[in-house]
Amino acid sequence: MKSQTSASSSRPKRPDGITIIAGLVVIGGATFTLQGLFLSLFHIRFPYTGLFLISDYIGDGIFYLILGIFLLLIGWGLWEGKRWAWIIYVILSVLDILLSLITFNIYLLFLAVFILWYMFEPHVQRYFGMETEPTNYDTPSPYPTKNLYAGKSPEDLKSELKKLEENLQWLESQKEKGIIADEIYTQLKTEYTQKIEEIKKHLSH
Repeated sequence: MKSQTSASSSRPKRPDGITIIAGLVVIGGATFTLQGLFLSLFHIRFPYTGLFLISDYIGDGIFYLILGIFLLLIGWGLWEGKRWAWIIYVILSVLDILLSLITFNIYLLFLAVFILWYMFEPHVQRYFGMETEPTNYDTPSPYPTKNLYAGKSPEDLKSELKKLEENLQWLESQKEKGIIADEIYTQLKTEYTQKIEEIKKHLSH
């Protein structure tokens, strides 16, 4: 029980884009699942879902039912940060790009390219359990500790203090958004806090 709690607490926050994508995939999956049931049981077809016609109501119903369940699983996997869901969705995005090129669908092309780019964003990949190299955007470089205050005037120290406090606020915002990993956040917060305390001590002397 403790291991499950610690694992969930160290897991990055779900990115807002993944929440939207997973929700839309689940809605689509639920729609196709219901369409499959209504086709098979009542021979009722929903508007705008008659894109794939196999043979008869039961055949189409089974097709929609399988497609709906597949999309529901993908949506759940994206919501929960499952790596297999990320892989499948990336493959589907690539297929959408190919389909848009074949059909000259510019809207689908831009949407698929944007989604594919978003899925490879570092904070998105980290949510799905993939290790990514930290970038300057992910982790700001801490100030050097050697001779940090040598020969600096109170005005310079106040300027350094303001920068550190702004960086600390920025770090907190990245943590709330789930963009920065917990271990990097803890390390940088400790470094920034120590430097802020040291500068305040120098200014108080």
